Amino acid sequence: MKNTNESYGLEKQSNALSADIREKRKKYKRQRKIKAGSIIIASVAVVIVIALLIVTFMKTEVKDEILIEAGSEMVQASDFFENPEEINAQFFMYDEVDTRIPGTYKLRIRNGVIIYNVKLTVKDTVAPQGEIKAIGMKQGDTLATPDAFVKSITDETEVKVSFKNNVAFTQPGDTDVVIVLTDAGGNQTEYTTRLTVYPDTVKPSLELEAGAESITVSDFLADGVEAGENDKILTAEADINLKKVGKTDLQILFGDTVYTVTLKIKDTKKPTAYIINKETYQGKEIPASDFVRTVYDETQVEISYKKEPDFKKSGTQSVTIILKDEGGNESEYKATLYVNKDTVAPTITAYDRTVYIGDNIRFTQDVTVKDNNDENIEIKVDIGDFDKAKTGRYPITFSAKDSSGNKAKKTVYFTVEEKVSEKVSQGVIDSAFVKLYDRIIDDGMTQTEKARAIYDYIRENIAYTGTSDKTDSEQEAYRGITAKGGDSFTYYSVARKLLTMADIDNKGAERVNSHTSHYWNLVKIDGSWYHFDACPHYKDYPLDSFLLTDEEVREYSEKTNGYYDYKTD
Repeated sequence: MKNTNESYGLEKQSNALSADIREKRKKYKRQRKIKAGSIIIASVAVVIVIALLIVTFMKTEVKDEILIEAGSEMVQASDFFENPEEINAQFFMYDEVDTRIPGTYKLRIRNGVIIYNVKLTVKDTVAPQGEIKAIGMKQGDTLATPDAFVKSITDETEVKVSFKNNVAFTQPGDTDVVIVLTDAGGNQTEYTTRLTVYPDTVKPSLELEAGAESITVSDFLADGVEAGENDKILTAEADINLKKVGKTDLQILFGDTVYTVTLKIKDTKKPTAYIINKETYQGKEIPASDFVRTVYDETQVEISYKKEPDFKKSGTQSVTIILKDEGGNESEYKATLYVNKDTVAPTITAYDRTVYIGDNIRFTQDVTVKDNNDENIEIKVDIGDFDKAKTGRYPITFSAKDSSGNKAKKTVYFTVEEKVSEKVSQGVIDSAFVKLYDRIIDDGMTQTEKARAIYDYIRENIAYTGTSDKTDSEQEAYRGITAKGGDSFTYYSVARKLLTMADIDNKGAERVNSHTSHYWNLVKIDGSWYHFDACPHYKDYPLDSFLLTDEEVREYSEKTNGYYDYKTD
């Protein structure tokens, strides 16, 4: 058996040790809680700081307010940001917006977790537009409202209509009325129109059959009312067409008062006509009007086929001709169409020609084609083995076909020879041009006037022959003014010589990407370059080619298959 005191001492020592351990454990737990709390607080602080930075950054990019014009489409939430294409924002809470009503609307926008308060302001700065009419009323009728003078209104907002002046609804005759349109934005537009108040003695309108011989003021007065000596129609006679279907406002003077009345011309009578039979060839159409020799009607008459004839089929056909006047009245007439077979081929006129090496050759020059039926038949050219750079005699075949399929051909011969010419001295050339220059140019002319004089002289005095010596511009210029003929190189050479003598800067231009050559000048007038081409143009595409801009020559080239596609020297 153990000693009691000893056991008690051991137990006491054990209890003290346990208490110490428990105290240490409590202290350790307190330290862990404090540390964990510090970590949480620090983390929250970091999150708050980051959030504040994000909000601050985002708010620098958002627009507090957007202004739109009344009637515009509603904006998107992303439109409030500087880079809307990069934003996926949505409206969070907002007032109901009507873009047709001016005002300021408060909106809330959410972009991710961030919410913004913004404003949308609808403004109205565009004045209303309207179509206003004049009205008439019988004396004693119910007073008209401002809206009675309005046909239509165009505006994105609600518009109020009002009178600007006091309207005398009981005063007979014409009165000016000022109508005011006011939209929701306070914008106003004024229109002046007319109110006519008719007493029982005046008719507001008169209806006549087209073709009436004349009208007088009495026609607009009530039965039994006589016109006075001074009563008359004020509208000029030239402005009154009694054959034109429709309505016309006229002014009359009755007593001391001016009234605006309406003249209505109607057409209730069908047109009549003298009809003839016609003949044509297969493939050649003729209009319905060819069957009508004379029309009898007081108004304009449209003439048409009830059914289009078959112009490709030979033989006799019955056709129905429709006549319709301005009143919508129609008449039908029968006629006979004879469609003949066309067996006659076109006739081609062409001649043998001598050309020279270096010439700019237009094969269809002086070639014509005629036909018993068709006009403007296309001429096709087969040049075969023709070589303009090699002497020889070459067959050139022209062909044509009319609308009935009849064909024609004609072959002529082009003889290519070397050009032999004696050169003249530079002194002779210069002397001839000095005389010419002094004859057509005055010292007091402006640059433009000098250029025009040169252009006109060349155009009027040098004929297009299609030939030139392109080896020497000076020699060709002299040949041009002495022989009075040449091609585009000749025109260019003469112009170059005269323009240089007139102290006008100029340079040459030449067509590119074409089997035919063309030459002209570029001139500098008042600091700008222009195209100067004295050579005649296609008869189907006439052109005054004096001082053309680049844009103008491009437009001409587009419709003439590159006529002025060029390079410069």
